[in-house]
Amino acid sequence: MKTPKRNMILGYTALAVLAGLVLAVIRIAVSMAYLTPGIEMYAHGTPLPTILHILIILCSIAVCTVALLPLHDNHAADGWSDASQLTVFASMFCGFLLLAHDLFLVYDVASNNWDAIGPLIGRPQTAAVTMASAVFTLSLMILAIPAAIYFFKAAQGTSRPSHPVFATLTVIWFVMFALHAYFDASTAFNSPTKVLRILTILAFTMFAIHETRRTLEIPLPRVYFPTAYLAVLLGLTHAISDAVLLGAGKLRIPEGYLGIAVELAYVVYILSRLLYLGATKPAAHIPEETSEPEV
Repeated sequence: MKTPKRNMILGYTALAVLAGLVLAVIRIAVSMAYLTPGIEMYAHGTPLPTILHILIILCSIAVCTVALLPLHDNHAADGWSDASQLTVFASMFCGFLLLAHDLFLVYDVASNNWDAIGPLIGRPQTAAVTMASAVFTLSLMILAIPAAIYFFKAAQGTSRPSHPVFATLTVIWFVMFALHAYFDASTAFNSPTKVLRILTILAFTMFAIHETRRTLEIPLPRVYFPTAYLAVLLGLTHAISDAVLLGAGKLRIPEGYLGIAVELAYVVYILSRLLYLGATKPAAHIPEETSEPEV
């Protein structure tokens, strides 16, 4: 199994984390000064939001350059399926937060007389609730359960026959999460806050796809590592800044801090995988014994 060198893995991990934290601070400062609450759009004619977006793009490109670097034989193939103690913690944390997020979503929908899925139960569509948004909301509620089971199983390794099924359903849950955010009528479709959130969830989705490949024991390191670093970078940038801006009243997120907590928990899960692969020493090669022909 060819993967980047350990110091390369740890170096890019540090770069992604540092860049994510710095961009989160910059985004908080820019948004506090120029973001208009309610419509969640930046004031027209201000250059700093544009500079922020350019920095996010440049940092995203920088962490993805790991795909251009040479790969080396330094990990045994079975190391991809192991679960470190941090992975066990992050997996369980993700699973519980997903269930909590799902319970909140069900309660929120039920307390509003099931209007969010109204078109599915015979009610007319509205500007805020269409048939598509109702389907995505219901799918998000249902798929959260197998997605949580996936993370509980991830804490035990990847040798279970049913694990790839739950991994695939988790990928679909992330897609529904992105579509649910896209059809959220509380903010404009072209709002930069909505765009960044959707891009972050899509980065999570790409990593989840390659986690599924790893689960199936057909990992693709050339893509696995760039998607991991990109997900960490965008996840930290978006979740940390959104948490501060939500508390300051600059943003309106339907699920509140729970959705942000799910994103941060998944970032920790990704980091647990990267740090494990970066800290694991190469497996010593033991030559097979050959029997001499009997005389």
